[in-house]
Amino acid sequence: MTWNAASRAFNQARTGWLNLTRGLGYDDLVEASCPGKVPALVAADVAAWHAREGNDQHIDVRVWADLPLPWDVVLGDDDCPAGLVRRACERHGVDPERSGWTQPYRQDRTELPEPAPDLVHGVVVASPLLAAVMRDAGVFSGQA
Repeated sequence: MTWNAASRAFNQARTGWLNLTRGLGYDDLVEASCPGKVPALVAADVAAWHAREGNDQHIDVRVWADLPLPWDVVLGDDDCPAGLVRRACERHGVDPERSGWTQPYRQDRTELPEPAPDLVHGVVVASPLLAAVMRDAGVFSGQA
C-alpha cells in the first residue's frame, strides 16, 4: 500500500470516527483524544515547482508537524487532546472546526438533485413524453 492510499484510508476512518462520536454526543471523547490528519505526499517535481513559484507546502502539513503522530495517538502511545490541536491550528492561522481538524467535515449547503434531462442524440428533449416515444421508437442515443 502506498503512503497516499494509507493516508486517505486513515483520514476517512478518522472522519467516520469524528462523525460517530459527535453524532452520539461523545464530545468529551474527542476533547480528550483527537488524532490529527495524515497529509498526502506530493511528488518532488510538483513540490519544487510550487517552491519556485513562491508557494509553500499545504498549511495542514505545518499543523500536522506540530502534533504527535496520529498513529501513536490511536495506538495509545501519545496524547493529543483537541485543545492541543486547536493551539497548533491557531499558530498557523487555520480554523480547526471548518478545516476538519477537530470536527468532521461539513458541507455548508447541500444541493438538491435535479433530474437529468432526457436526451436524444445528445440534444435535450423538452417533453419527457416525447423523449419516451422517441426512445421506444429506437432513436434514443446511447442505448444498447
